[in-house]
Amino acid sequence: MNHIDGYLSVPNTEIAYICDVDSRAITKGIAAAAKKQERKPDGVKDLRRILVEAAWSYRHRPNVGSELRRRQANASEEVKEIAWKAQHRLHYRYVRLMARGKIKQQVVTAVARELAGFVWAIGVEIEKQPVSRPARAA
Repeated sequence: MNHIDGYLSVPNTEIAYICDVDSRAITKGIAAAAKKQERKPDGVKDLRRILVEAAWSYRHRPNVGSELRRRQANASEEVKEIAWKAQHRLHYRYVRLMARGKIKQQVVTAVARELAGFVWAIGVEIEKQPVSRPARAA
């Protein structure tokens, strides 16, 4: 599971979810991540569940507290900029849809759909960045 090792090699990174349609891959991913971090990640077969769970946080006004600041310490400025833009846009979307009288679950689902776009944008930005690998002895 090379991608798990890659994510965990980034400082201040923790894997919260392993998502795959194959339950055997989820089990292997959870085991691999649990060896390298304190908290065991949750296994999920459906990415939509993860997005909807995350979308509930956009009820609250955008804020960078001490915990978020600590987690963002090693993130690039571009990634932080995308994340800040997402916080503002998704909170505004949540508030606007609620003000229009939409059902909470519909609002959260709409926010989750838009969140997927921001997750994709951050993934694209991270892939542009050079990977620093430790030098190997000859």
